[in-house]
Amino acid sequence: MSDGFETEYDTPRTDAATVLRRLGDGVATGSVQFGDDLVVDVPDKVELEIEYESGDGEREIEVELEWEDEEAEAQDEEDEEAEAEDDEGDEADEDDEPEPSWAGTRGPTARTG
Repeated sequence: MSDGFETEYDTPRTDAATVLRRLGDGVATGSVQFGDDLVVDVPDKVELEIEYESGDGEREIEVELEWEDEEAEAQDEEDEEAEAEDDEGDEADEDDEPEPSWAGTRGPTARTG
């Protein structure tokens, strides 16, 4: 499942600061709510990126938090282990496959009527 939330609007600087403080408080407590339906748990350790850009008559400050989804990462590891076990079993099964019924002949032939 993939959740997302995005909003963009013009607002006074003081209101933007209030939104950033609330976001920061949520990060500090480990839970951020977006809208009415989306709550995101924030782990103890995150990657923080702060960027300032200017050009073409615009200036921009971006703040980004990023982290690995531990549940998805654990599932990926389990899937990789299961796949490796399947591959090992497939190699052993190749020797045990029965010969096709046409083995020892020139190959399968089409019936003519």
